[in-house]
Amino acid sequence: MTRTMMLDLQELRRPARNAARLLALLCALAAAPRVHAQNVSTSRPQPTLSYVQGSEAKITGFIINRNGDSLLVRDETTDAISLVTVNDDTRISTPSGTLALGRRRQGEDTLIPGLKVHLKGTGGMGGELVASSILFHASAQNVAEGVAAGTLDMRVFMDSATAANRDSLEAVTRRGRDTLNALIDRARGSIGTINGRIDNLAKFDLSQSRAIFFASGRAQLTPEAKRTLDNMISACKSMNTCVFEVSGFTDSRGSMSLNERLSYWRSQSVVQYLTQTGGIDLRNIATPVGLSETQPIATNATSSGRALNRRVQVRLLFNRALAQ
Repeated sequence: MTRTMMLDLQELRRPARNAARLLALLCALAAAPRVHAQNVSTSRPQPTLSYVQGSEAKITGFIINRNGDSLLVRDETTDAISLVTVNDDTRISTPSGTLALGRRRQGEDTLIPGLKVHLKGTGGMGGELVASSILFHASAQNVAEGVAAGTLDMRVFMDSATAANRDSLEAVTRRGRDTLNALIDRARGSIGTINGRIDNLAKFDLSQSRAIFFASGRAQLTPEAKRTLDNMISACKSMNTCVFEVSGFTDSRGSMSLNERLSYWRSQSVVQYLTQTGGIDLRNIATPVGLSETQPIATNATSSGRALNRRVQVRLLFNRALAQ
């Protein structure tokens, strides 16, 4: 119950001439749909993916619904919906440290609709995925928390109640009935808006995708790379809402551990340029990662092919829910 509604209840405890207003407020509270922080959608989507019991699986996607310890997660690549359960053994964490190689434990209350997560688990008895670990970045949490869920505006009722103090009991009753109807209509509209935004949380429109190339063993941006990023920054600032997705890569030469660090440093060079030079808010950069020598776009057997693989892939995206 909001502070405004509590003040209304205190005001309505006055003599019998205010009884009708108290009745109207109680009816509004009973009739208005309840909005819960962890289960916003009134119509829960159904899982489209089932897991074999004991099999291991990974998902990178968005939480679109939560009900207690059960999550619905939409895969960001396939749009498949998985039922995921968390328990006391599930490790929930965010990256920490200078190179983001550490892990900081988080509570279950951080798993909210709209959060982009990287999770691992095994198949359960009912086809669900029992999560063993869930990882998300602070920037993804900020984006999720920034999505407006919508609330009931009780100021209309408060203004009406203030004016009613000067009216007769008959006027109070009439005003309370009108306010109740207005609140019910407002609540229905708010829930419809919430459901639409939650449905669109995992849906992104790609504006453009560019590759930023690097010299062998280096993470410094070239002048050409900076020009490419300048163009993407200008495109972002002309939009209402945009999100940058930054992924760093290397060629196949060198050890795996070295390439993991080098790919991460390259992605951080791009993030630093976007924020410090381009003025892009860090909350608009979704989970910058280093993916080492995975996902080559050319052969590593030739020098020209390796040059193409030494890159950071930068994607400029629209989030439909934030655009609304």
